[in-house]
Amino acid sequence: MPLTYTIDSERNFADVRGVGAVTLADAIQAIRAIAADIAHHQCGCLVDLRQMDFFPTVLELKEIAFEFIRLRAAFRCGTSFIVSDDKHYALGRFLASLVDSAGLRMSVFRDPEEAETWLRVHTDSYRATG
Repeated sequence: MPLTYTIDSERNFADVRGVGAVTLADAIQAIRAIAADIAHHQCGCLVDLRQMDFFPTVLELKEIAFEFIRLRAAFRCGTSFIVSDDKHYALGRFLASLVDSAGLRMSVFRDPEEAETWLRVHTDSYRATG
């Protein structure tokens, strides 16, 4: 599967990796599977897409956003994307803006350390207040 994940209990993250060709169906399936696994945890999602080959259309991004919003309780601690190029960065920012109105915390980074730091701040603050 082009999108895989593990639950990293020590870091309190779902560690998601996208590699190679990914389709909209793959993305939706991964969102649903991750949501089912983390729904009862207070953990964030660190999503590394630097090796992924998928450039969704605006319509596809809206479908992905809808899935995150529909399952927002599972993603309440935040989702941090790591990307390697400007196009994925712009797509990620657009996705983050789409889910923002539903109260989902989402951000996009090129630097893995910055992505993890941002997610840790949001995950830890949710655990302190949630």
